[in-house]
Amino acid sequence: MFSRRRPRCVGATHMKMAMAVRVSTDEDRNPSPHESESETPPLEPHTSKQQSDTSKSYRYKEIHALMFLWKDDDLHVLNEVNELKAVFDKHYHFTSILISVIPSRKPYCHVKNEIENLRHVLNRTDSLVIVYYSGHGHLFGYGKMTWSAYE
Repeated sequence: MFSRRRPRCVGATHMKMAMAVRVSTDEDRNPSPHESESETPPLEPHTSKQQSDTSKSYRYKEIHALMFLWKDDDLHVLNEVNELKAVFDKHYHFTSILISVIPSRKPYCHVKNEIENLRHVLNRTDSLVIVYYSGHGHLFGYGKMTWSAYE
């Protein structure tokens, strides 16, 4: 899944990828008859730091972000990732934001461990986890993707 060397591939590109994982509740599995199953409300600002404002109702009790970039990347995306982190914190008041730097040695183990560390969050209902990656990606002809530090 991860590679420092340029693999033989169909396409290569700089990737910015975000994936949101929300833990569903029983209510989500049984939508009310007037709701469409395909409708998903947009992400609303999270204000757990602003407990005094009780007039607003939010979809998620906790929102966490895990942001990945390479230690030895040739794109120099750290400033970009820090700017996005500031938006998550200042405007949306995420519960936690972790920037994870993928090492050149054993990158798969590092990413797997970072995701495993979020297991306690993934077991909670009404929690959202956003996984963000900025770096190179290669798509192979058989539908597999690889993240890499260099093009």
